[in-house]
Amino acid sequence: NSCKHKVKPPQFRRPAKPITVAEQLGALQPTERTYQELHTQLFKNWHHNTIPKPKRVLAILWVIPPLAVWDRYEKYAHAVNKDKPKVFGNGGYANIQRRFHGTRFVCDLGLGVAAAAAAGGGGGGGGAAIGAPLTPRLCASTSCAVCQIVKTGYRMPKAGGGQFGWHRFGPGIYISSTSSKAHDYASKHAASLLTPKRYALLVNNVVVGNGQMLKQDDRQRTQPDRGFHSVLGETGIALNYDEDHLEIGRAH
Repeated sequence: NSCKHKVKPPQFRRPAKPITVAEQLGALQPTERTYQELHTQLFKNWHHNTIPKPKRVLAILWVIPPLAVWDRYEKYAHAVNKDKPKVFGNGGYANIQRRFHGTRFVCDLGLGVAAAAAAGGGGGGGGAAIGAPLTPRLCASTSCAVCQIVKTGYRMPKAGGGQFGWHRFGPGIYISSTSSKAHDYASKHAASLLTPKRYALLVNNVVVGNGQMLKQDDRQRTQPDRGFHSVLGETGIALNYDEDHLEIGRAH
């Protein structure tokens, strides 16, 4: 097949030299360990009883951020780690945690991969056809949240706002270990659009550092209290499912 996807998945560490936009992303194969880990995390952490679980995973794409974004991330992680943050769960260096962020996209990113999987009979997100035809491409639309995040990282002017981004803990980037919560926000946002109603879940390695635990809404908050790097919305009073809040420019 002349369209065969020949880009190999990266080792998820900083590239030695600048990469092109075309080299920034590709499709994981269902036989790969990272694909299987993410697939398991998605379904294991789908806790909303009122939201049906997906019947299948259309595609899982890997992403390499631009060097400027990567360097900003590593610089911040190093600074946080020097503070010797309290680590929990699977956190290690700088208390980095894997978290979901749901948002919309307006292009055909990954849809060719999904179509190939369907044609190949990959009902559970599988089938050898995934990643074969139609290499994923980033679009140029400034309205495409997914492509913009891949290109520039998370940016405060684009964070939330409007009907569904009401900022429970003030302005920032909101993520969650609960995949169904990220899905809920993203699907509601996408439903408010005229067309197309497309959304995706981004899986991020997040520098949580010392997380300040809050159980009550605090919409006037502008940053974590002194000694903390992020805000962790804990369940029990205002929240039914966990939610992490990150001050942009600090913990992403």
